[in-house]
Formats: sequence, C-alpha cells, structure tokens
Amino acid sequence: MKLVVVESPAKAKTIEKYLGSGHRVLASFGHVRDLPPKDGSVDPEHGFDMLWQVSPDRAKQLKAITDEAKKADTLILATDPDREGEAISWHVQEVLRQKKALPANVQRVTFNAITNSAVSEAMKKPRGLDEDLIDAYRARRALDYLVGFTLSPILWRKLPGAKSAGRVQSVALRLIVDREREIEIFKPQEYWQVSAGFEADGQRFTARLVQLDGKKIDRLTIGNREDADAAKAVVEAGRFAVSSVETKPFSRNPPPPFTTSTLQQEAARKLGFSASHTMRVAQSLYEDGLITYMRTDGVDMAAEAISGARRAVAKRYDAGFVPDRPRQYQSKIKNAQEAHEAIRPTDFDLARAASGDHARLYELVYNRALASQMASARLERTTVELTDGPGRAVLRSTGQVVLFPGFLALYEEGSDEKAEDEEGARMPALREGDAPAKTGVEANQSFTQPPPRYSEASLVKRLEELGIGRPSTYAATLQTLKDREYVRTDKGRFVPEESGRLVTAFLERFFEKYVSYDYTAELEEELDDVSGGRLDWQKLLNDFWRDFQPKAGEVMDQKPSEITQALDKFLAPWLYPSREDGSDPRVCPQCGNGRLNLRGGKFGAFVACSNYPECRYTQKFGQGGDQAQSEGPTDLGDGILLKSGRFGPYVERGDKRVSIPKDVPVEDVTTEVAERLLSLPREIGAHPETGKPITASIGRYGPYLAHDGKYAKLSSTPEVFETGMNAAVAKLADAASGGGRRQGASREPIAVLGKHPASGGDIKVMAGRYGPYVTDGSINATLPKGGKPEGVTLDEAVRLIDERAAKGPPAKKGRRPARKKAK
Repeated sequence: MKLVVVESPAKAKTIEKYLGSGHRVLASFGHVRDLPPKDGSVDPEHGFDMLWQVSPDRAKQLKAITDEAKKADTLILATDPDREGEAISWHVQEVLRQKKALPANVQRVTFNAITNSAVSEAMKKPRGLDEDLIDAYRARRALDYLVGFTLSPILWRKLPGAKSAGRVQSVALRLIVDREREIEIFKPQEYWQVSAGFEADGQRFTARLVQLDGKKIDRLTIGNREDADAAKAVVEAGRFAVSSVETKPFSRNPPPPFTTSTLQQEAARKLGFSASHTMRVAQSLYEDGLITYMRTDGVDMAAEAISGARRAVAKRYDAGFVPDRPRQYQSKIKNAQEAHEAIRPTDFDLARAASGDHARLYELVYNRALASQMASARLERTTVELTDGPGRAVLRSTGQVVLFPGFLALYEEGSDEKAEDEEGARMPALREGDAPAKTGVEANQSFTQPPPRYSEASLVKRLEELGIGRPSTYAATLQTLKDREYVRTDKGRFVPEESGRLVTAFLERFFEKYVSYDYTAELEEELDDVSGGRLDWQKLLNDFWRDFQPKAGEVMDQKPSEITQALDKFLAPWLYPSREDGSDPRVCPQCGNGRLNLRGGKFGAFVACSNYPECRYTQKFGQGGDQAQSEGPTDLGDGILLKSGRFGPYVERGDKRVSIPKDVPVEDVTTEVAERLLSLPREIGAHPETGKPITASIGRYGPYLAHDGKYAKLSSTPEVFETGMNAAVAKLADAASGGGRRQGASREPIAVLGKHPASGGDIKVMAGRYGPYVTDGSINATLPKGGKPEGVTLDEAVRLIDERAAKGPPAKKGRRPARKKAK
C-alpha cells in the first residue's frame, strides 16, 4: 500500500479518486510543526539549531498519518509545489522518522494542477526532497523568529502601547507611513487649463491651449485667475483653423497570465477582493482542479495550455484574433522565480465554473490567460493642432481610434490610479485648412494632488517592485498590519494609525538598516540564493545575527526616557508643525510658557506640557496643530458628555459610559449617535428555534451578535443597529459552524446584481434560513413572498434595500416609548 500525504482534505479526496486502489491519501491540514513562541526556539550559539514542536491541533491528523505509514511500503509526499510545500513534506517525514514509522521508500511528487492527467504524470516522476528549498524555509523561519522575538520585547519595554514587529511587515508598514508623510507635507499648487469646444461634421471635440504668444503652455504655466482670463480672452477672440494633422498607428500587446502578485492586484481593482480573500478563493479553485497552482512568479504557460488557449480563441472569435506564433513571456519583476507556470485554467474549454466569488475569480483568471494568447490590438492616434489667424494661440486635441480590438475584445488590465486621459475621445475627420466651428471657451481651475494612499493592489505592486518579501506572503503580511491595528483602511486605502507611525519612527531611528528597502531586498536575494543552492543558510543567519544582536542589546540598555527623547527629536517636524502666525510650535497653547514634549505613558505615547502638574495640557500622539484638545468634556445635551480618556474618546451619562467605536469619527458623534451607543445592547428579538434573545452590541474586540452564550462578529458599527432577525440567525449559524475561520468557507450568493448607487456595496441575492433576501453588505431586505430569487433585478433589489433602510432599525421588543419630559 502506498500512503500519499497532501495538504488539504479537498485535495486528498480528489487525488484518491484519481489514484484508485492501492493508495491511501491523507491530508496534513497544512504545517504540522512550528517553532514554539518562546525564547530558545532558535539557538544562534549552536548553528541556529531549531526546536520544532508538533502543533496541538495537528496531533490527531499526525496520529492517523503515522498509523497508516506503519502499514505502508511507500510514502509519497505530494504537498504543494513551492517552498512551503517542501517544508511541510520535510516536517511530515521528520515526525514519522522520530516515531519510527517512516517507510523504507520515500518519494516526493509535485503537480501544478489537480487533474487526472497532471496527477498521473507526476506520479511517474518521483524525486527526493529538495534540501535547498528546505534550507531556504529554515532560514526564513529563523530570520522571522529572531527579528520578532528580539524586537518585540524591546518594543514592549521601551515603547508603551506597541505590540510587535516583524521582518517584512515592518517594511510594509514603513511604506504606508512614508506615503502618509508625503501627503502631509504636500503643498497643493493652483493651475488653470484653457480649452475650447469645436464642432465639425456634426461631431464635437475639445482642444486645449498649448501655446500662447510663442510660449509653450504646460500644465502649471497658468497659475492664477488673472492669467487664465487673459488667455481665455485671446482664445475667444481668435478664429481657428487646422494647422496640422498627425496620425500615428500603434499597437498594444496583451499582458501575461497571472502571477500570485498580479492576481491579487487585479482582484483588488476589479472585484474588490482583499489579498487574503483572493488567495482563499484561488486555493479552493486549485483544489477543485479548476486552475493551476496559485503561488507562482512564473508568467508563461505550458505548451499544451498555449495550444488549448489558441484553439479557444479561434473558436470564440476568428482566425484574425490568433497571433501567427504563440506568445512567450518573461517576468520583469525583481527576484522573480519562474519555476512554475503562471496561473491559468486547467481546461480552456471550460469558460465558466463555480458560483459567486469563485465564479468571478475564475472568470478573471480565464480571461487573462486566454487574452495572453490573443493578437495585439491595433489603434490609431490622431493629433490635431489649431492656430488662430495672428498665430498668438495654438490649441491641441488628441484622440484615438481602435482599428482592430485584438485582446481588448476580451480583457483590459486595470490600473491603480485614474490617469488624465485626453486620448480616448473620438475625433472627426479633419484636414489642414479646415475651420471647425467654435462652440465655447472655458478656463478651469485645478490644484495638484498629493500622491494617493496605497490600496492593497498598489501596495502589493510596490512590495514586488522593491523585491521585498514573497508574493505568497503578502496577504498574511497585510492582514497582520490590520490585526495589530497599525493601519486601518479608509475607502479601500491604507491609513497608518498612531501606533503604526510610532513603531515605524522607533524602527527608523534605532534599527534603520533593518527597515530599509534596499537591505530587505538584498536579504531576499540572499534567501533566493539559498533556494538555488548558491549560499549556505547558516552563513546567511550568522551574518545577519552578528550585526543585529549587538544593535538590539544597545537599544535594550537605553532608558525609556532616553528612547522617548530621541523620538521626540526625530518626530519634531511632524509632532510640532510650523504655525501660520510664525510662533514657536513647541510653546504650550494653554499656559503659554511651557514646552511641549513627547511622553511615554502606560497606555501609549502622548504630548504634554513641561509645566505639569501646574499645566495639565495634553494631546494625543500625532494630534498636533488645530486638532489638539486640552482636557474638558463636550456637553452633547440630555445629560450626555463627550470625553477623552486614556483609552480614547467616550460618551457618558450618569454612571454609564461607552467608548466611541473606531469606525465612528469623533466629530460625527451627535446627541442621537450617543443615545444609540448608550442604549446598547440592542435586542433584535427571540431566536426562532430556542426562543432566547439575540442581542447586538459593541465590545472590546468590536461589534458582535450574542445568543445563548454564543457570539458572531459584525463587520461595522452600523450593523449593530441595522441587522435584522434573518441576517442575525444566519450569521450566528455561520459562526457556530466555523465559517469565519475555515479556509475557503463562505456562503455563496445566488446572484451578484451590481453596485448599490448610494453605499457602493455589491448587491447580492442570498439564501437565508428564513427565505431569500438581498443585501448590499450592511442592509438586508427579505424578498416578498412568492418572489423568485433568480428573477430579482438590480432596480428591485435597490428599492427593497432602500425601503428597509428607511424603516430604521427594528423596534426593541418589550420596550415602552420614552415619556416626554415635562416642560
């Protein structure tokens, strides 16, 4: 009997069906061992020896594997075809060796897709474990442990309120903080654009002023209204004729199939998926045999896949859409490892598969891979210049025409930012000497914009460009930053929290080398050298530890007050920005003679007056300038006070107080908002099965539902007041079944109809326990009785959701209306 070990039970079930009798396939459920989270798990004094510990939640599975291994004559390790998969196989082998249950014959096989043919072919080509990949895994794991377990205790002791630091996550956090600094110091610059509308042959177009009195007009040339009005007057007075027409053909080539990174980027742009959700859905598609392995840097496809794609293109379109020769791609990304294929469908004859988010991601993968083997798009760009009679003003209009769509008929790559595109407009046919009719002249004021905050897509792209980390780890890295509350997201963009800025400042000030982009990328290259057998893993660790350990000891020896003083100086430009009146920004605004300084408290850093305790002026870390507030409550009326405490802002009435949730801006806290918060917990109603109440409230870890000692997490504060019985029962049931924790577990919608015009959320038709309903992610509305969920239109769904929202939250049962106070 041959024992085959894979990672997931879904893969095990499928592969056992392919292999048939004589094979027993079991899942390891991922990694079976790890370094215990305590000092001494990595020993630098003895060759970086590692103390591995079997994960408690894998003991049962390991026992099943051990029992089967004792009966098997061959062990086939068939975990994923990457470094982590190699490490899991190595861990399984070592555990069986220790238990004296390792079969005499051990083989390693890998397959890029879970299909019958791919699995059968892989079984014919067994090999031994790749020691270089295992060494690279050990080096990465040791590095992450040494950095985390050395830096984190320093942070806890020297930087109150900080939680932890990691090798890659700290650099990703620095990128977010650096971008925020760029935004804060950005000075908007006013500029004006003068343009004229024209019409020829019934077609309208717009031309922009590019030259005035022999001077070239760039974007920032006209900087005020006076100059803009003068330029506008010249254009209004002029009679324009076409002075030149230039037509240039050009082509656009399709992008390559997806890598891990580009899949995460496009899924974020086009589907609104987080990196972690993208990888969960992709993992499920891979295990179902629908796509190839989703952790890869490779951008090319296997020869048979290319042939399949070209056949599918010819079948769907015509021969003109198939290029003469198959396209071959090569990655331009730093540190790319192209040992595996790009992400592609396993069968190009299957254009649609699965449902819900799985269907949307599969379609994205399918279209991208198919488009990569399609013909280039052919376009034509036309630039027309118009000059007035005296030659004072020159206007330019640019447009383009698609002569042949090629791959654009199927797929166009998204972008992170909206570009100022003046080349997309259609142009009428014009010749030199033509004098189109002028329809109007405008002078429009604009201001230069700061660089945008990072989205998940743009941050993943930037990390990959810099060569920091591996694409397969980006999802976990970004999730860690959110979980530790170093960052938050606002409209899909990362905003650093105060704690994240403070940790970044500390690391930049005291560990600058280890959060520098160049050093982190160089270390990544060395780890790749270990993977390729070009560098010894223990030498890499020794070189790192030789410099890092003394630096850590030096910082640990400093007093917290010395750390705070150094950070105060390092952060001065940000903590104490220049004042418009030219006064000293460090002078206390309350007493007028004290000096503001950074202090470290039990609950984090803050800025305080040097005249304490005589002057009790304080402000939160990073809350400088006009945002600073001295102590003192705000009276909201009806006996409610808005206060700021050591745990942040809160509302209070009598002996009851409630913290302001993080997703509720303090400036938005009105009497009505405070009343709702103070009324919590809200009783939604009696559970239809148990008869016991379901309540919604906000706790230490955020908004939640509660019922009979069981809980379900809510995603936002509004849900606390808006969740109805149908949605509450479904969320509690999903939480009870572990739906929020299991990889790939999610309730699939019956249909995704489109975006809600007001909230912007995806409107989905869902199957609820008490009947179908529609939701935009925050408001749920039950479908009318007799209504078929498959027939719901977007307009109907919007109307139902808006009607439900207009009713407000369900009335709390058993409560009498509040009496009006006597005047």
